[in-house]
Amino acid sequence: VGGNVSLYNEAQKNKIRQRILPTPTLGIVGLMDSADSIIPSRFTKRIGSKILVIGPKPKTLSASEYLRSIYSIQQGLGPIYNPESEKKSISAIKKLQEIKNLLLSASSIGKGGLPGSLCKMTFDDYTVPEFGFNLTSYSFISEIVLREWLFSEDGSRFIIQIDAASENDVILLLNKENCPYYEVGSLTEEHVLHINTIK
Repeated sequence: VGGNVSLYNEAQKNKIRQRILPTPTLGIVGLMDSADSIIPSRFTKRIGSKILVIGPKPKTLSASEYLRSIYSIQQGLGPIYNPESEKKSISAIKKLQEIKNLLLSASSIGKGGLPGSLCKMTFDDYTVPEFGFNLTSYSFISEIVLREWLFSEDGSRFIIQIDAASENDVILLLNKENCPYYEVGSLTEEHVLHINTIK
């Protein structure tokens, strides 16, 4: 465990004192039974593959990168950790991979919300992405709910990439595990992020 967790850390830029945000870091090392069971955290280039989000619906933008970057708001409580929701989501991901090897990639939704996490799964240090995304938001009521759908950093939510041909098998297993999910889009050949809205 490490990171910058002091409440008094500051830096001076252009003669202006600025706070350095706390950055606690936790590193975990585990042992895999087989390298074949490792799920990539970067997208597999499979045009037409489906992108799903599993886990509970987002509820808050509190303490998010969105509020900090757009509105310069650096306050509020972070997302409340729910161990039962976390366990349900991770268990579903594990079974999807172990039982039928159904996942092309998977990663948690964190800093920057859904768009930030999609970008994290797209870019690496060595290659330029050769695909884009077509996202659809289905069930928002107002603009603020759409912002939460996109930019909330609530826990227990994960992005999974699956082959379109495996979608029925994935949905059956997620329903069996009683794990919330919704399809958010697909990989496209265009190097663009499209966000469509269906009311």
